[in-house]
Amino acid sequence: MNMRLFGCGKFRYLSIEKFDRQLTPKEDGFYRKHREVCFTCLRHEQQGLNAMNLLNAASMEPEISEDFDAKVLAVYRKSRKRVAITYWSPVFAGAALACLALLATLQLLARSPIHTYQRPGDAGADNRFYNQDQQATTPNLILHRELTR
Repeated sequence: MNMRLFGCGKFRYLSIEKFDRQLTPKEDGFYRKHREVCFTCLRHEQQGLNAMNLLNAASMEPEISEDFDAKVLAVYRKSRKRVAITYWSPVFAGAALACLALLATLQLLARSPIHTYQRPGDAGADNRFYNQDQQATTPNLILHRELTR
């Protein structure tokens, strides 16, 4: 009775372990004695054996040909070439757009955005700003009605 109350956990552990390794003689002796005494653990062991038999029956061994590795590598190399172009195409499109934007920016910067206007009487003077008073520290902007055409 003592083996049955305190040995069920150990028995269930050993029932799983016996599939993975060879039990020691001490463990095997305990295993056999407990199986004879405890009906619940015997049923647990039978369920485990049934499950292992089902797993073994369901497992299939694949049939691999001799040139399997060569075929896999050939498909991998072929797919890499196809993927490389499609992978980098957004980068090429982005680079082309960036080049166009850079060229447009350079074109805009090459031209002077501020045109110089000359008042009558000022030959070649830079009249972007035009002061009524020569002593003024803040310039007045040229208005359209004051520009010469």
